[in-house]
Amino acid sequence: MTLLLHLDLLHHLAQIIKSLVGPWILGGDFNINPSLLRESGWLELVGGLIVEPDAPTCGHNKYDFFVVSSGMGGAVIGCANILDAGFHPHLPSRLYLKGRIRMPKK
Repeated sequence: MTLLLHLDLLHHLAQIIKSLVGPWILGGDFNINPSLLRESGWLELVGGLIVEPDAPTCGHNKYDFFVVSSGMGGAVIGCANILDAGFHPHLPSRLYLKGRIRMPKK
């Protein structure tokens, strides 16, 4: 899939994300590496941060990762591959968040 097809889908997702009130998490098999998504400018459009595992998720690529709202950055512990999920060729990823997160005071 080309970046242009990805951007079309990502712009539709951006519309949905912009309609949300509060923090959000988007996880998926993006079929592009996180670096390409960073370079696209899409993260700035939605106000998001990429959370990716340390190891590749499909061959030598990291296709499976998360994007979280920027305000959730302090709640993220990390992301790791699930090695025994039984999927091939992808390894799904798991997002780890802190418990008992408090809302910032206004």
